[in-house]
This record gives sequence, C-alpha cells and structure tokens, in this order.
Amino acid sequence: MLNLKRRLIGKGNHLFSAWEEAQQAEAEVAKGMRGLLANPGVRPLDRRERTRIRAYARDRFGSAGYAPWLEFYTVFRGQFHDGWVPANFFRNIAIRRINGKHADIGDSRSLMTRLLGGTPLLPDCAHFVGGEWRDIAGAPIRRDDVPSLLFAEGPEICVKLESTRRGRGVSFAHRDGFDLGALERQGDLVVQSVIRQHPLFDEVSPSAVATLRVMTGKLPGQPPFRVGAYFRCSLGEGRAVTAHALRIAVLDDDGTLAEFGSDETWRRFTAHPETGAPVGGRQLPQFREMVASCLSLHERLPQLGIIGWDVTLDAAGAVRVMELNTGQPDIKFIEMSQGPTLGAFEVERYVPGRRQAAGSARPAA
Repeated sequence: MLNLKRRLIGKGNHLFSAWEEAQQAEAEVAKGMRGLLANPGVRPLDRRERTRIRAYARDRFGSAGYAPWLEFYTVFRGQFHDGWVPANFFRNIAIRRINGKHADIGDSRSLMTRLLGGTPLLPDCAHFVGGEWRDIAGAPIRRDDVPSLLFAEGPEICVKLESTRRGRGVSFAHRDGFDLGALERQGDLVVQSVIRQHPLFDEVSPSAVATLRVMTGKLPGQPPFRVGAYFRCSLGEGRAVTAHALRIAVLDDDGTLAEFGSDETWRRFTAHPETGAPVGGRQLPQFREMVASCLSLHERLPQLGIIGWDVTLDAAGAVRVMELNTGQPDIKFIEMSQGPTLGAFEVERYVPGRRQAAGSARPAA
C-alpha cells in the first residue's frame, strides 16, 4: 500500500490525509454492509474476491484504500464490474478535477436562475442576498413589495438557505402570520413556490415531493449526456426529501425503475413501507422529458463536466428543476446500481503521481 499519510486531500475547507480518508470510507462501508447483507439473497464476498478487488484498487486508483466501496458495489450488484469508480475517489479527487475551479458554483443557489438564462423550469420567486431582495432577473425589490411577490402563486412558500444539502436548510412559510424579518435573519436564501407533485409521485412519496436525481456529463466539444438516474421517495420524514429517502435505480431510457428501492441503511423494499404502494418495476412518467430538460440546461454550463440535477413533475405534468449539485453530486448509488457510468471521463488519470495521457477527455484543472 502507498504511504497514504504523506498525501493530503482537500475536502471543503479541510485538508486531511489519505489515510484518514481511507479509514472514514472503511467505517462508512462497514456500517452500510451490515444493512445490505441483512437482505434476503445478498451474499458476502469471499476471501478470493476481496483480494482481487483490493489488487484492482491498487492498480487502477493507486491505493487499496479505495477497495471498500468497490467491495460494497460488488455485494450490491452480486458481481464485480471492471470500470467502477469508488465513491471516495470520485468525491475527493475526480469531481474536483472534472469540474475544476467551478466545482462549488452549485452552492450559490441565487446565481442559478441567471446562470441558466432565467429558465422557467426553476420554481424561484425571489432571492435575499447581501441584505437585499432581488427578483429572479436580479432587479431589486422594495421591501414593502416582497410579501405580495412571494405569495403571488399561493399561500405557502418554500425557503432554502443559499447552500443546502440532503434536505437540510429547507423550510416552509405560510402567508398567515408571515414574518419577513424572521425570514431575513436566516441569512442569504432563495424563496421558491411550493410544488404540488404529480399524482404518481404523490402515491409513492406522501410526505415530501419525490425527486428524480439525474446525473449529466459533458466532454469538451460534445453534447451533454445522461450518466445515470435514480428516483427518491420520502420515508417518514418532513416535507423535504433527505438522506433517509428511498432510492430506486432507473434502468433504461424509458424510465423503468428497478424492482426494489434502498433506504439509508441499505434495506430493500418493493413497496413503500408506510403506504404499501409498489415502488419498484414502475415506469416514470415523462422520464425522457425530465432528462432532456437537464441536458438542455447543462448545455448552458459547458464549464462543468458533471452535474447532479434534482427534478420533479408538478401536478400539471410540467418539469420543475429544484436544484443542481456540482461540488458533491454523489455518484455511489448510480455507479453501483447502473455502472460503470464514468468511463468517458477516464478518471484513473487523476490518480496522484500518474502522468496524464495525451488526448485525455478533459484537461486537469
């Protein structure tokens, strides 16, 4: 194994050793593996498989520290697939090189409407940034006019802090008893109209708007393409889909869902545990249209190689793009359930110390 303690990886504002990162990945996988192996028909790796996967991780990614996620993928799918990218290599190295200096632009929610050309697909009503209210075109709004603008489409609004993740930082406010000052004290934020979801989504995600996570990729000089997708349903939570959601892989271009979904403990469900509604084997309505919307928007952001989009359908069947993720568009569920999906990016060239081959798909940032 490499001397991992000598190499530092940047994650947010924190630098930590690759050894620490490998330990974190191993603990995360060990916890998930217990839940995964509790499912009927799921078998553990034998010693020979584990040895082979660790050799593969060392050869392709430079360290056996990337083997745990490859082992987890193998148990999830029932067999190993050459070309898989470990979740920890993707999130700590590959995505930072693929998206380069623009990797964190997705955290600036108030910029998205303007960066995406004022698209009506986003449900934004107004933004509060730097102590000022602005409309979605960036024009200032008189403070006295803010409440009427926010509630123009209904009696309730969705409030998202400038940077949120996995449902954290999301709240709702009602016209009755609305306190503009309390809203402003939360800091920079985006206000969106409340989405009434498609009836099928309502059936399988009763407490929060169900979302389709679409991962799109773009190589220089080429049109965007779908990397993968999965459907997320709420599970006994609040009104925002969180990490506790039920995730169901999308298997084809028609939006066919896998036969089961997995929760955060990796238990498998063929029906929603609260409503009894079947969650697997369905075909998502307007799947191609939702993906096409994401691809069209990615075309406007050629600076980014990979974007994770959260999309839904409203009650009228209109596509709504709820947010996009550029710094940490988590690849692991797409990769293990549908992958390998990242071959076009040749991510192994980002292994520290490995010389980049001529003609690589995307130059290192």
